Amino acid sequence: DRQLADPFAASARVARIRADVARCVPALRSRELAGVLHGCALVRAREAPLVGVVCAALAQKSDQLDVRDVSTSVTALGRLGLPHDALLPRLLARAERDARAMHAIELANVASGTLALLGPQHTPPRLLRAIAETAVLKIDQFGAEELGRLLASLTSHRLYDSRLLAAAGGALPLVIGDMSPTDFVRLSHAFASACAAKKWWEPVTLELLGGEAAARAPAFSAEQAARTLASFGRLGWDQRDTTRALGRRIADEAAAGAADLGAIATGLRALSRLPSADPADVAALVAAAADVPLPAADACAAATGAADLQRVSTLANALVHHGAPPPPPLLALVRALPLDRMHATTGTSDDLVQRSVAKLRHALRAWEAAPPERPRRGYRAPAGCAVKFSL
Repeated sequence: DRQLADPFAASARVARIRADVARCVPALRSRELAGVLHGCALVRAREAPLVGVVCAALAQKSDQLDVRDVSTSVTALGRLGLPHDALLPRLLARAERDARAMHAIELANVASGTLALLGPQHTPPRLLRAIAETAVLKIDQFGAEELGRLLASLTSHRLYDSRLLAAAGGALPLVIGDMSPTDFVRLSHAFASACAAKKWWEPVTLELLGGEAAARAPAFSAEQAARTLASFGRLGWDQRDTTRALGRRIADEAAAGAADLGAIATGLRALSRLPSADPADVAALVAAAADVPLPAADACAAATGAADLQRVSTLANALVHHGAPPPPPLLALVRALPLDRMHATTGTSDDLVQRSVAKLRHALRAWEAAPPERPRRGYRAPAGCAVKFSL
């Protein structure tokens, strides 16, 4: 959302209204200021002069805010992508001090808003611990949406509170019926991250989450199904019904042209980690990879192209794992990338870029050494595949 433009930026009428509100800012109460900031965030008015005026006024009145307005303001700044130097530190200090007074939705808002503003490396750890401790005490207040957002945010911050994870697992049977596909994505990712960090392991919770995901698979988009399946794949949690249902959903969406590069790549990679994957679904996704639009080499190599590079490398890596030959457009793209110079171009500190480059180098060596002759993981080449994918 932050990448989208303010839809009212060119409106003279809206500009006059905002100017009138800006003139009234000194007379507004703290709650009213928080409401104005929230309204600006809803329409992504990041560059509007009103935003700066409201943030400065809120910073002066931060002690007057109640916990709901603190939460609203952090969420608004996160949506705007605006870590205001004067306002944000005061809001986070208030949130840490008053965490015990927050309700479930406010805890989730502060956690997710802070992640959007500061990233996982720079969020105050004491704030995160205060949020986690309060969430344990108030776990019965959490619905599906709040629980998913909170756990996804905290685990993205690399905070794995064993008490909170256990409490969330205990609460899952009560909220799973209300979970949306997005909630499945968030919770499966959170649990997978905690397991990867060796901070949590609860097979009963994973079985419940997987079983419900299988039943709800037709409601998932290709991306949602792929990301949920990727979390189970990361764990090596191969629940046959779940693997088959989510794999089939991705394949069906790909056949209908509703799956993009990210969904196809993520789905294929996940299926390579799950032995009960249906070979027909794997073959369908391999076939779909031949026609999916790819980014340009220049876009992948640019300093801002890490996300494109990751999707391409994930697809290449997945095809290698399945023993499937690369579509000619993908092979041409990988060959066109300046892999030997990517470190200097994109910055050696970017771990995502380094891992993507390593995957692409490995794939290129595998493809150019010898095309795979004995596909793995049950991959069956569709009719005409040898001609379509010939190197």
